[in-house]
Amino acid sequence: MKILVEEVDSILAREAGKALPEKCETGKVEFVISDLWTQEVCIVSTLGRYGGFLRWFICPGCNQRVGKLYLPIGNHAFLCRHCYKLGYRAQFIRDCRKTSNNKEKTKRQNRLEILKQLQEMLKGRKRKTNRKEMI
Repeated sequence: MKILVEEVDSILAREAGKALPEKCETGKVEFVISDLWTQEVCIVSTLGRYGGFLRWFICPGCNQRVGKLYLPIGNHAFLCRHCYKLGYRAQFIRDCRKTSNNKEKTKRQNRLEILKQLQEMLKGRKRKTNRKEMI
């Protein structure tokens, strides 16, 4: 089972970007992960639709621009969810539903096949009627 995004520590670029000067478009932020580990992450900015800046991290693992970095238990670096192969709870639930729907479809298909086989078997037989012949 995948580790879920909701179960790990994370940090938003918007929050970390507050450490940069207001007019600064790019910069670096240092995270202290433990007594032994620190990590420096780049932050870049894009112009917002209604003015101001939108802050983004550059993921140290894949160099993609992301809004949030994650730190699963036992790891020593913040990376994006794609690098850690994290999933959302809703994705997991959707996958479970797909599997159960597929099982139900195969059950229905099996039932239909059995009915077709029965119909084929009964085609050649004469039908019994309870009607009495009228004279």
